[in-house]
Amino acid sequence: MLPWVATDVTTEAAAATAADEKPTPAAPLQRRLLAHLTWADLALIVVAVGTLERLNRWAFGYSLFMDEIAIALNLRDRGFVEMASKLDVHQSAPLGWLWAQWLITAAFGYSEQVLRFLPMAFSVATLVVAWLIGRRWLGLAGTVTLVGLCAFGPKIFFYADQVKQYSADAFWVLTLTGLAAWVLDQRGAGLRRLYAWWGVAVLASWFSMGAIVIAPALVLVMLVVIAKRQGWRAAVRGALPGLLYLISFGVHYLLQVQYALSDRYIAKFWEYTDPQQPLTLDRLASWAGTRFEFISADPIGTKYPVLFWMLVALGWAVAARYRSDLAGLLIVPVALAWLLAAASIVPLVARLALWIVPALYIAVALAVQAPVWWAAARAKTGWDAVPIPDRWPAERLRALLTGATAALMVLVVLGAAGLFFLKPMYYASARGPSKTYTQGDDRGAIRWISSQHRPGDLLIIGFYYNTSVEWYGDPDALAPHRQVRNWRPGDGGCDPKQFARDVQGYQRVIFYMGAPIESIFPQLDKVVRAQLDQLGTTVESRRFALAQVHVVDLTKKPAGVKPDPVLTSQPKNCLKLYPLDALF
Repeated sequence: MLPWVATDVTTEAAAATAADEKPTPAAPLQRRLLAHLTWADLALIVVAVGTLERLNRWAFGYSLFMDEIAIALNLRDRGFVEMASKLDVHQSAPLGWLWAQWLITAAFGYSEQVLRFLPMAFSVATLVVAWLIGRRWLGLAGTVTLVGLCAFGPKIFFYADQVKQYSADAFWVLTLTGLAAWVLDQRGAGLRRLYAWWGVAVLASWFSMGAIVIAPALVLVMLVVIAKRQGWRAAVRGALPGLLYLISFGVHYLLQVQYALSDRYIAKFWEYTDPQQPLTLDRLASWAGTRFEFISADPIGTKYPVLFWMLVALGWAVAARYRSDLAGLLIVPVALAWLLAAASIVPLVARLALWIVPALYIAVALAVQAPVWWAAARAKTGWDAVPIPDRWPAERLRALLTGATAALMVLVVLGAAGLFFLKPMYYASARGPSKTYTQGDDRGAIRWISSQHRPGDLLIIGFYYNTSVEWYGDPDALAPHRQVRNWRPGDGGCDPKQFARDVQGYQRVIFYMGAPIESIFPQLDKVVRAQLDQLGTTVESRRFALAQVHVVDLTKKPAGVKPDPVLTSQPKNCLKLYPLDALF
């Protein structure tokens, strides 16, 4: 029997056997500890390395950016009770997570480290849960793969300590999936494990939007399995605590969730992920296929999408072959994600789809572990799923040699993960303390602007960087200020000379675009710079990571007219200035 197929029945038998061989109370502590170790525990090395990486980045205190600042402003400017209402700056987050963040910041302040402590803690806890899941259901190779992906997957690491709920999504979804598998391991009539799962699900729903979405899928699988094993009456009894879950969700919906679903800005942001209307079978099939590409880029973050989805499919096949109940726990949530996205209920893109990543990672880990199980079965040994021997000399020597081979396997698996899943973004984000995740330093830039600003200056900020001015500077002291964006059809007539009229009468323009967001505003930074160069002379430029601040003196005539770049999305270079608090 493969190690992963083991149920509580075989586990109890193994425990009884182990009890017969248990060292006497007088046995050395070393022997008692070795009796409980398995080769999968070598994955703790990966847990430790991943934790150190997160602590290292957290200790740097990176500059906050965009959405992080938007959430931080709500935490700073609101009371505990006021968090249960519509958030400012078009933000949304689970209320339990918001309350926990509010308590932490109220006690310890609003530094970058304090604001990111809870997300970082959830991220580290995710690694521990991944190790526990691997230890119970996988061997060494699968456990190292699962923990390695959760530790160093480029996007899950990217979101690890952001001041958002994304790390909580990964933690609670992985926890609920692991606990659901734990429930199905019990083949007896007892439902206590399922009741415990319901309790955790209620708690998780207050900290994770992903947990709210995945819980019904996991419950459906568990109840179907229980009905097949024990009859529909047992399934009904197991479903009864769901009433408490629904009540809890209803309260959470009234206090916070409803505002996210009714926010016009959030709804508009989600629109581009929806299938094209009117929805036809061909359009739905085409859309469903493109989701694989989108998910591969973000939140998975791999350059090899075909390989990744092949491994996922292989993992699903392994699960379906040996434990169809656990296969359902891995496949049904992913299928549900596609259905909800097709119905325009839950977007299936980027960080908003991070909640499906844990199930995909488990499938990949199964695919990696399967050949090891096959080889172990051929050799009639399950060395990577049994306790480490503690006898001298022959068994201990054999254990050490096997351990060396296992350690080599750990390095090979980590190397493969690094080759196929890590991207330069990970290395860039972990390189230095001055950069944000968007490769800018809003803190340094805004503070420098504050020191240079003087009467007669107009501050122009790149769109979406208005929150940086409010968090790291004094908006009143830096007034007048505007946000800039390229002209769009809904803005009215396109007048290329409007920008020159808008800045007329000011002595200087201080322009800070922030880190380039080419996918949203193509060449906008170049267009603004070109038009400013036609109106005055740049007297100073400062670089803050990949972002720059430019000071243009409008009283000094330009030395010459430079080429005016054309925005890729329109034939004319029309710029639009908005008040600092405008998001549309």
